[in-house]
Amino acid sequence: MKTIRALEVLGEYTEGQWGLVTAAQARVSEIDGVSLLRLVEYGLLERVVRGVYAVRSAPVSPFRAEQAAWLSLAPDKPAWARSKLDRDSGVISHRSATKLHGIGDFVANQVDIMVLRRRTTRLSSVSLHLGELDEHEVVLIDGLPVTNVERTVLDLLADHVDAGHVATVIRQGLETGGLDLDVLRSRTERYARRYGVKTRAGMSFLEYLLAHIGVEITDIATQDQRK
Repeated sequence: MKTIRALEVLGEYTEGQWGLVTAAQARVSEIDGVSLLRLVEYGLLERVVRGVYAVRSAPVSPFRAEQAAWLSLAPDKPAWARSKLDRDSGVISHRSATKLHGIGDFVANQVDIMVLRRRTTRLSSVSLHLGELDEHEVVLIDGLPVTNVERTVLDLLADHVDAGHVATVIRQGLETGGLDLDVLRSRTERYARRYGVKTRAGMSFLEYLLAHIGVEITDIATQDQRK
């Protein structure tokens, strides 16, 4: 297929996928590997991760790494054909979810994706977490399914992530309205013993977490009541 025509055909995907297309989608469109490589050689496409390419002229999203990783898990399936709880693609979660929510202070070295069935990936930049999700625990951010802030906090606690980092996510989540303090008290208490906190009282565990960043829970509760 001629280069310009190949780029036009791929546009059917890239327009609905943040300027990205997978090698599998190219094959479905009858664009062979040689034509795909020519597009890269001519500077029209660039490789993002194994099997995922970006149109060079497309705006670069701050979430490109997450978008490419998510697309790679079901490479032949268009983004618009996937549900919020797609069993093949999974959901952006854990540290990566905090990035999309714009909270926390993690330095993301990998893309975290929660998958709903056992599977593997050849991408070393992707960390898969097997779990179960309800639809109300997932939100769409820039077209990507992401665990909501509450579920993200619970997943971080389940992984025994550093208390200070989790506390920052909690504080900022409360400030932005992504968390409900009363709900958080009841749902986090079961993780107390993992952090060496003997009491199972949710309020005390939240106090323990927030103390790592010098925040009093009474101040947060007062701010929450004023909203």
